[in-house]
Amino acid sequence: MGQSNITDKMYHRLYRLMKRGVEPVSIAATLNLPLNTVITIVSRLKNGDNTSAQQSSAAAQSYLDIYFFQETRYSKLQIVGSITEPHLEKLEQEFEKVLKSKFKVVAMEMCDATELDEACSKAILGFYNRMKDIGHFTAILDPSSDVDSSLQKWGLEETVPIFGTTSAFIDRAFSKMQSF
Repeated sequence: MGQSNITDKMYHRLYRLMKRGVEPVSIAATLNLPLNTVITIVSRLKNGDNTSAQQSSAAAQSYLDIYFFQETRYSKLQIVGSITEPHLEKLEQEFEKVLKSKFKVVAMEMCDATELDEACSKAILGFYNRMKDIGHFTAILDPSSDVDSSLQKWGLEETVPIFGTTSAFIDRAFSKMQSF
């Protein structure tokens, strides 16, 4: 994959990894990019090359990253960025994967969410209801202060369980779902 074919999303991920101090070799392996491409981009970003900086800044404006983690007794969707309509399809695709998986207990971690709009709130509510209909448990875990008011505004707070800590989530999930 040549440098000219790297999307804004890839630039954003590369930039975030670089800012976290991840070595270029690890970034290349994580993003499945050639090492020389990563080294070139990292050096441009560190040296303030305007073209690369503008591309990474554009990518940082609105993004949604969703990471799926399998824990011992449950799974977790870590939702990072803007949970907004431009990213609705991606959110729904991740929900479909979870619905088809073997996991009966799912946490939607939102500690790094930056915003939440009505369209995605409806998708989250729909996911919650579908999980509930098939006897599975899902909840929002540790929502960021950026989305707190949206959770209330769009009615999620009244329907979807919200927990501030993982241990509270686990206690509730497994006290109600004792068949696990």
